[in-house]
Amino acid sequence: MSKSVIVKDTEPEIATPRYLALVERCKRYKKEAGESIVKFGQALHEANYNLSRREVESLCREVGIVFDGSTFKKMITIGKTVSRFEKHFDKLPSNWTTVYKLAALKPNKFELVTKSDRFSAFMTARDIDEILSDGPAKPKKTGDVSINLEGLNDAMRAKLYKELTALRDQYGFTLKTSEELKKVADVSHSSQAA
Repeated sequence: MSKSVIVKDTEPEIATPRYLALVERCKRYKKEAGESIVKFGQALHEANYNLSRREVESLCREVGIVFDGSTFKKMITIGKTVSRFEKHFDKLPSNWTTVYKLAALKPNKFELVTKSDRFSAFMTARDIDEILSDGPAKPKKTGDVSINLEGLNDAMRAKLYKELTALRDQYGFTLKTSEELKKVADVSHSSQAA
């Protein structure tokens, strides 16, 4: 007896008003998220330029940032570069630290990032680094194997070291050993030669 499987079409009816309205809402909110970060930076920059220090300090308390703190300074940097973002509001990241990274770039580097197919509302600071370095960031290499020789006597430790060294030579991996283990292996090798 065979079972029949009903596969539902997951593709929405593209022409429905509800679908089109939701697509437009998503696009608008995505655009507004990045744009809001830039506009906030612009307003903070204008306040810092036009108001007294006391007024700016009060404004910062009202909006929940520390006057002259790192967030304040980064938002000012964003606000100073608002003109570079205006034609890219639909693709600006919705993370203010990523927008700051874009704001801090030299104009030619900024243009390079905006021309990438990875430039989008969901890009990260890592994406920016990868675009500027011509490819994905190289992951840090970490050791894959760790061996604890605690329960072995010196003869067994020396034998294992010899076998690991032979495997290293055969496969070309890196073998990191303690000075103590090297001494044990040397003593063992010397006593076998005698």
